[in-house]
Amino acid sequence: MLKKTLPPLAALCLLALTLGTAMAHEPRDIEDYNLVVGFLHEPAFEGMLNGVYLSVTKVAEHGHGELSDSSADHHGSAEPGTIESEVPISISFTTEVDDKGGVDIQITTEGWLWTPDNVDGEHVPGEGHAHIYVDGVKIGRIYGPTYYLEGIDSGERQVRISLNSNSHDELTYDGNAVEAIASVTIPESDHHAMQAESKEEESDHSHSEELITGVTGLEQTILVEVTHVPSGTKRNMSLQAFDEPGKYKADFIPTASGQYVFHFIGTIEGKQIDERFESGVGTFDDVQPATAIQFPESAASTRELESAVRGALESARQAQDTALALDAAANSANDSASTATTLAIVGMALGAIGIAVGTIGMFAAFRRRN
Repeated sequence: MLKKTLPPLAALCLLALTLGTAMAHEPRDIEDYNLVVGFLHEPAFEGMLNGVYLSVTKVAEHGHGELSDSSADHHGSAEPGTIESEVPISISFTTEVDDKGGVDIQITTEGWLWTPDNVDGEHVPGEGHAHIYVDGVKIGRIYGPTYYLEGIDSGERQVRISLNSNSHDELTYDGNAVEAIASVTIPESDHHAMQAESKEEESDHSHSEELITGVTGLEQTILVEVTHVPSGTKRNMSLQAFDEPGKYKADFIPTASGQYVFHFIGTIEGKQIDERFESGVGTFDDVQPATAIQFPESAASTRELESAVRGALESARQAQDTALALDAAANSANDSASTATTLAIVGMALGAIGIAVGTIGMFAAFRRRN
């Protein structure tokens, strides 16, 4: 039992930290904004570090030749330099396109350590982050072995991921770039069709173009109420910006499996929002029991341990009550035995007295006859 109830907590924490950004989301358009919501790390497991994931973007118009500062930073117009790695490192990745046109990316590295806390720092051999490009255009940075690529046009697209030092320089080893390239085919979706139709209509009467930008500052204007549906337990949580403009999170550890609801309340650039997102089929994943990823032995969950402790305490209480009842019965039996002994002694004494009196009476009667 101890082997099952005392797993190495450090191993669970390490596994939680190695999970990347959310992979299953629910997108939703609200006026001029697109919200994407899910768990920060998916699949989500009970008892492991996770959180609420929120992405908020909008379409902004810019004339030809104009580019906002945030957009320039997002696409990475400045090419990074290169550094020859002092240690052997390599990267590969797999892709899976979902029905929303997003791409789940799983990254495998060798000789590499993800260090998001050291971004913008000095180069350290064998550590850093990654940059991701679609058709040669930088999309963003990657800080872990999983990434969800969204918002790209339909059709066949080339995805390139490079390993970069803390200083953002691309790395080479043995003279070759440390990168991986794959082609993905993004199916046409309703969202893509609407975007294409909108762009086509605008091109008829203007020379402007649309750029998708992340909405910043929402950590000050939006709260998220997290509800565990089976128990009805609720808690309000603050959002914090992370990774890229327009992305937010609220860290927490889900201590029970099942369905969750994320309820966002507040304003986006002055516009009131009140939106509920429920986990489940077709949205984002419910929280799963951690036993699915435990190896070599499954450990009891917190709820199971609590139930076992309560059961043990209840059994101990019942055993104590039984012992007290038996002790009371024994004391009662002892009292009854003591009373019976006393009565027996009194009876014997009375009997002896009766025999003595009878004997005396017989002698007295005998003398009177004689």
